[in-house]
Amino acid sequence: MKSHPPRTATTPSTDTTTDTATAQNPAAVPGQLRRALAAEPTAHSPLARGLGAPTDTWSIDGSDLVVEGWSSAPDLFAVRDPNRRLLGWIEALGDGWGAYIQGRLIIDATDGDPWLSTDAPHAVALLRAARNQQLT
Repeated sequence: MKSHPPRTATTPSTDTTTDTATAQNPAAVPGQLRRALAAEPTAHSPLARGLGAPTDTWSIDGSDLVVEGWSSAPDLFAVRDPNRRLLGWIEALGDGWGAYIQGRLIIDATDGDPWLSTDAPHAVALLRAARNQQLT
C-alpha cells in the first residue's frame, strides 16, 4: 500500500470551490465533500484523560465556539458549542494539528490521509467546517 504524506489544510471552507479557484491556489481545500472522518476512533476525549478542569479558555472570532485548554497538556484543546456540549477536539500530531470528532480524525475523503492544520486556531476552523458539513 502506497503511503502518502498527511495533507496540510490551509484554508478550510464550507463554501464550494471551483476548479479555477483551486488551480489558482492549489493549496486551497475544496469544500466539495473532500473531508471525512476516519473509520475508527483512535483518540480519547480530553474529558476522559483525567486532566481536571481546563485552565485556559478562548473563543474563535466570528464563531460561538469555545476552546478549552490545560496547562498540563499544551498540545490538546477541547472545542465546545455555546451550550458547553463537546463538539470535538484538536491535538498536535507530528508537524501539525489534527482535529477529531468523537475520537475520529478528520481525513481527506479521497485518499484517507489526515488533514493537518498549521496551528491550533486553524485546526479549530477545520473542525468547525467538518461539523458544518455534518461529518458525524
